[in-house]
Formats: sequence, C-alpha cells, structure tokens
Amino acid sequence: MKRLICCAVLAMSSLALADVPPSDTQGCSSKSAGDSCKLDDGSSGTCASQTCSRLDYSHGSPPTGSIDYPCLRCEAGGAGKPKSCSSVPGEFVVAGALVLLALRKNRS
Repeated sequence: MKRLICCAVLAMSSLALADVPPSDTQGCSSKSAGDSCKLDDGSSGTCASQTCSRLDYSHGSPPTGSIDYPCLRCEAGGAGKPKSCSSVPGEFVVAGALVLLALRKNRS
C-alpha cells in the first residue's frame, strides 16, 4: 500500500511540473527582444531571444525526448530599449531648460 501511495504522489508531481514554464520567461510575456523585464527573483533585466526546451509528449507518455523552440528569456543586466522621444517629453523639456539657463548665465 505504501508503494502505491508513493507511486501515485510521484506520478502526480511529475504531471504538475510538465506545465511549468522555463525560468525567467514570464517577465517577457507579450514583450519583444530588447524590452526591459523582471527576472524571477525580481531584479531588472532585458528580454533576449533564446532557445528553450520542453518534454516531447507527442508520442504519449513517457516523453520520448525534448523539443527546442524559440522563446524570450529575461537576462540580467542591459538597459533595455532606449525610450523614444514621445515617451519621455518631460525629461527633454527639463534638459532643454537647463541648457538655456546655462547659456543665459554665460552671456552675462
């Protein structure tokens, strides 16, 4: 009876793991390569094109191997895509005002 329970628990746990996405891919869902993202540990990163793999159940269970597929994975570091001018107009207005003030002081 103990063996049956152990086998059932192991079988159920392996089924649950089959649907777990690869690490550090959730932060890049609905994003493109170069976008800023969050790693699984919460730190900042950049989405990068990678090759992920999953178990191949196309011929039934148990899996016959693995399948490689293109995916986006959040990688540590990187600054992400630069912001476009339309997304940060306030920063450019402030920078322009500071430059004008500096030029005005130099004239005096």
